[in-house]
Parts: sequence; structure tokens; C-alpha cells
Amino acid sequence: MKVLKCLIVEDEPIAAGIIEDYIKLVPFLNHEMTFHDPVKALHYLTDHSIDVIFLDLSMPHLNGKEFLEILTEKYKIILTTAHHEFGIESYEWGVVDYLLKPIPFSRFMIAVNKLREESTSVVEAPPLLPENSKERAYKYFNVNKTMIRVFLDEIGMVESIKDYVRITTKSQSIITKGNLQEFETLMQDHGGLRIHRSYLVNLHHIDAFTAHDLIIHGKAIPVGRLYKDAVLEVLKNI
Repeated sequence: MKVLKCLIVEDEPIAAGIIEDYIKLVPFLNHEMTFHDPVKALHYLTDHSIDVIFLDLSMPHLNGKEFLEILTEKYKIILTTAHHEFGIESYEWGVVDYLLKPIPFSRFMIAVNKLREESTSVVEAPPLLPENSKERAYKYFNVNKTMIRVFLDEIGMVESIKDYVRITTKSQSIITKGNLQEFETLMQDHGGLRIHRSYLVNLHHIDAFTAHDLIIHGKAIPVGRLYKDAVLEVLKNI
């Protein structure tokens, strides 16, 4: 993948320095500039090409949300903040991820790997369907006022996050309003299985499993105690 040009907008020099150091350790990222003043960062963006912005939410003159509202171009945004209460709301702003300070390098890598996954999904053509196949079922989900189409057979798992759900496929992860009860109905003919009060999975995407968890897309999903017997009964027959 191409090297992504990164801009840091952060009024705390120490926090900005940590992100700069992290960026230097990632081969597909390049640090272009750091601004402690968000207004100066906006001026810079009018004349320079940037792919990724690491954006602090709490800054003088403009906060992070106001900064996003002013942007006229589309950038990949990773938010950084010391305030956890913005977590769920921030995903409605179309950001890639939300990092809570102090930011460990391992969590930073999870966020920037999403950049790599998004870039890969853009350049790779989707697999062609056999000529004799039926039309695949899909649904549009509202993500930051953009309706995104997701094929139901590509959904690997759905995670409940309060009033929202995280829908994960091999190529993307989106957050939208909803609940797992809706997905139990939606996925009933597409391998859907509730395994935990917070997780529904697609049986066709299970890479491996034990009595305690399932591995889907490389991630271990726990089997809830109340669901364990029913889940194991289904797994015996697949």
C-alpha cells in the first residue's frame, strides 16, 4: 500500500511527540507536520495534501468536533483525547478510530491497521459471483449520514455497544444504531448465531472454536455462560 501522509493536530507538546514517535515506527505512515494550533492546521491543509489527521478533541480556539465540521476535504481521522465520554458519539462523525490518552503503542497500532485495511479494501476488486448464483442479500446501514451497503453473507460478527452495533466483515468495520435482536432476525437465514449477550456471529466465518470462544477473522469472541450449551450443540453439527 502507499505511504500515508500524516498531520498531527494536538495542543499538548508531549502528547504530540508521542504520536510522532509512534508514526516513525510504522512503515506505511509518514509524519508531515504537527500543529498545536488547530487554526494554523486548517490553513496548512488548504495548500498541502494529507491522508490522515491525528486530531485532539480538546484544544484552544477550536475543539476537535468543530475542526471536523470546518473541513472541506475528506480525510481519515483518528481522534485522540483524555475524555472517554466522546467514544461512541465520535464514530458518528465518520472517524477511523478513537484513542484514549495515555495512548499505548499496541492500541495505536490497532487504529492505524484500520487505515491499512481501508486502503486495501478500496484497491481490491470484490470477488465476482458465479453466473448461476442468486442475488446476494444485503442491507444499507446509516453511518454518519451515509448509507453503506453490506452483504449479509460477508458479516462475520456483530457486537452490541449500548444503543449501537459494530458490524465486522473481513474488509471493514462500521458502527451504526441498532441492537442484536434485530440482527438475530436479519441473519437467521445467513448463519447468524447469538453466542453472548453482546455478540452475534456468522457460523460460516468461524475459523476455529473451543468450548469457551470462537475465532472469527483472527479475533477470539467469548461464548456467554447462558448461551454455552446451545452454542456447543450447534457447533457439533457444523
